[in-house]
Amino acid sequence: MSTTPQRIGKYELQKLLGFGSAGEVWKSYDLQNRRDVAIKIFYSDLQSDPNFMKRLLSQGQSLASLHHPNIVRILDANMARPKEANGTVAYMVMEYIEGTTLADSIRNTSRKGAFPAVSEIVSLFTQLGAAIDYVHEQGIV
Repeated sequence: MSTTPQRIGKYELQKLLGFGSAGEVWKSYDLQNRRDVAIKIFYSDLQSDPNFMKRLLSQGQSLASLHHPNIVRILDANMARPKEANGTVAYMVMEYIEGTTLADSIRNTSRKGAFPAVSEIVSLFTQLGAAIDYVHEQGIV
């Protein structure tokens, strides 16, 4: 983002964790609830879609209702107008989980020829399958 705010509402942005096709993810601090959170700030070009806000809020509410041990909790989805940013900022707040990402784990193993044990791969896919099954049971495709 060209002008990333230092604060969005009650959330103080602390460290850029990564970015992808939809936006940037920041380790942040929830000043009201006094806890670390992760915030995905969506790229501004996504917000030019007239249905973006509607989808963000409805999907955010659906995702926030999910409670499963293999799915990160969504705490909030909204838009704000921080003083430092030009215009509005769409964001989604998730619980912050310390540790390496799946992408980092793959980079540090298979790309280096150090494959995990079969039991670890089976465990990973079992957890992923359980999470996907749960989401589908909730009517989310």
